[in-house]
Amino acid sequence: MQALSLPVDVVTEFSMVRLSTIVIILAIVLAIGLIPIPVIPGVGLLVGISGIILGIILRLIGW
Repeated sequence: MQALSLPVDVVTEFSMVRLSTIVIILAIVLAIGLIPIPVIPGVGLLVGISGIILGIILRLIGW
């Protein structure tokens, strides 16, 4: 059986997405409650806000 390999174009497209963009999008999803964190009410908002701040810092340093 041959291993699945992605074309180079697909790999380079994925590598163009910055880590900061992924962090910011995930943080916004958590902050608005699309993925609820049921431990303590309001924790999703806290995680979301801190994630947005982390994403901005990552973007400023070039990640």
